[in-house]
Amino acid sequence: MHEHELKENAVVKGSILIVSTSCSKAAEFDTGAWLPDIALPFVAFKNGGYDVTLSSIQGGSIPLDPAGLEAAKGLADAERFLNCESAMQQLHHSVPLSSVESVTTYSAILLAGGHGALEDMRSSKHLGQLLTEAHDRGCVVAALAQGISGLLSTPELLRGKRMTPVGDAEEASRGRLGVLSFSLEQEMRKAGAILEPRGPKECHVIRDNNLLTGQNSESAEKLSQRVLETLAERCPHTIAPAASPIIPSSHTIPARGVITGL
Repeated sequence: MHEHELKENAVVKGSILIVSTSCSKAAEFDTGAWLPDIALPFVAFKNGGYDVTLSSIQGGSIPLDPAGLEAAKGLADAERFLNCESAMQQLHHSVPLSSVESVTTYSAILLAGGHGALEDMRSSKHLGQLLTEAHDRGCVVAALAQGISGLLSTPELLRGKRMTPVGDAEEASRGRLGVLSFSLEQEMRKAGAILEPRGPKECHVIRDNNLLTGQNSESAEKLSQRVLETLAERCPHTIAPAASPIIPSSHTIPARGVITGL
């Protein structure tokens, strides 16, 4: 599946690109994308009236961290995502990032987390080119948890910016610090970012103009809402009734299948 194939339906306000890792191994442990870091923004953006394209560094089926699958249990929006046929189509047939030639059709880009991101986002020259273009155009750029490592693909984007990292203390609390290929916090400091971390597992989002960072998966919902708020500020004419929710909050979550309105 390629980018243009996801553009067939009319959109209400615009399009948002979510970029995920394609890496399933980090050091000695199985990893991948962290499911809530994809699912919660995906649902929030769709419910906010935006079309969403799910891309990954290599394209195709996105590997999911087994621990992230466990963490998603009990999260209503993660269940909505998993129960939706069109969302699953994107998850298993994601757009190769190389096929995204420009960000001109996107209102925002979000880099999703998961330890796999540490292995393939920073080294992606194409991601760096897209983020540089997005920054130059004034596009909203957001990064969540380890997805923040993708910003290091264009280090000048971090210089002098207020941001929150997945700090060393956070990774240590999850038992990962000593086995990761690099310290994201230290690399961000080297790039000149102004870091304002909070304690492990605290919901924390920082916005510096059009650049937004969420410290961890616990920040996924808040980061998604801040992205929507930022877009509404930049394009006030788009503040209109949002598209129908994927599943109205008063409804129970159905068995896995098609969800009308996604």
